[in-house]
Amino acid sequence: MREAEAEEFVCKICMETLDQDEISPVFPLSSCEHVFHQECLAEYLNAKIDAQEFPMICPDGDCVHEGNIADVDVKEIITDLRYEKFTKFALNQAVDVQKDMSWCPTADC
Repeated sequence: MREAEAEEFVCKICMETLDQDEISPVFPLSSCEHVFHQECLAEYLNAKIDAQEFPMICPDGDCVHEGNIADVDVKEIITDLRYEKFTKFALNQAVDVQKDMSWCPTADC
């Protein structure tokens, strides 16, 4: 997993401030580069997966990128089993919102 030295920042999930002397596993999102505690981000993603909330967006309310959390970041933070659940849900959501797509009605289609 990626680890970065903590500069002074506030994790927008737990609201804990870290200073430069403190080293804690943090994770910068690749889509917007906001930094969160690795553990806080894992809990956030797991809660979104359990609630089947999609898309997953940056938990920083001030994020100007308004983008989804990159799939590569999700995969790196959560367990393989949770990631499998996430990808199944994401596929179901994608098919459900496409007007020109539907699930095949038979198993051997």
